[in-house]
Amino acid sequence: MKVTNMEMNEKRLGAIFYHQAQGMMADSLLMNIADRLREQGLKLAGAVQLNTNELDRCRCDMSMRDLSTGKIIEISQYRGPQARGCRLDQQALEETVGLVRQAVDHGADFLIVNKFGKREAVGHGFRQVIEAAIARDIPVLLSVGPETVNDWREYTGDLAKELPHDLEAVLAWCGRVSSHPRTDAISLDNKASFEISASTTP
Repeated sequence: MKVTNMEMNEKRLGAIFYHQAQGMMADSLLMNIADRLREQGLKLAGAVQLNTNELDRCRCDMSMRDLSTGKIIEISQYRGPQARGCRLDQQALEETVGLVRQAVDHGADFLIVNKFGKREAVGHGFRQVIEAAIARDIPVLLSVGPETVNDWREYTGDLAKELPHDLEAVLAWCGRVSSHPRTDAISLDNKASFEISASTTP
């Protein structure tokens, strides 16, 4: 049985769309939202990117903050002052994904993921964590940049809420989905359809 939009009072998968130059602003917005939700007593799972610019480095350093433990994990490799860009530390990223997955498996009220990026678009990164949260009917919030907008829309169809880059508007959506009673476990497949599972996930 397919779950249609009519059957879902509020879409529980939300995406903040941002333009090319708004990436760091989207990261800050997600962190602010995470802080506000935590203040409301919600148990969070997820990871948000922290960005720093240092005078002795030609590009940004990248790190992720695990929202369930507060642990900060460096996910970029320093390649020297002449480097023309950052290189992702795959092992560190997988460590972060593992921490987030544990938090989802142990029970969370909300999942916040840095973004649906190129790795997620091809099935890697946080994609399986997102699907695990959806299977448990845990609301999911993330950001989507211009390079993966089409991938995201193909993945989710019309079953995700497109949110503005606005703190109060996103918090209002978070309030609606976090207070909405959970349904039976559902799953999101790679053709962007929600299906009722035969059994409830513990």
